[in-house]
Amino acid sequence: MIWLEPSAYLLRVVDRPPGELPPYRVLGTIMAPSDDIAILVGLHGRVRPAEIRQFLVEMRLLGFEWLLARRVNGHGLPYAEPMAGDIWDGWLGIDL
Repeated sequence: MIWLEPSAYLLRVVDRPPGELPPYRVLGTIMAPSDDIAILVGLHGRVRPAEIRQFLVEMRLLGFEWLLARRVNGHGLPYAEPMAGDIWDGWLGIDL
């Protein structure tokens, strides 16, 4: 038996209604390895703190408790704190 589970979401921030198919300003992929942990990967663009807050509320409404991200080249993520522990070195986390 094979089944597919929803395990990824696409984050797209646009400046016009989505029905108009505007170009994105921010694009990212959210992987969901479990019911309560989401991992933000491949974030591209400039996201405003208010947009991050809205995104975090939406993730919490979906049932996630943690958002994790690994950012490179000194890039951060608003509201995120460095994670501690061997496997989390270099990761940022937000307790939703």
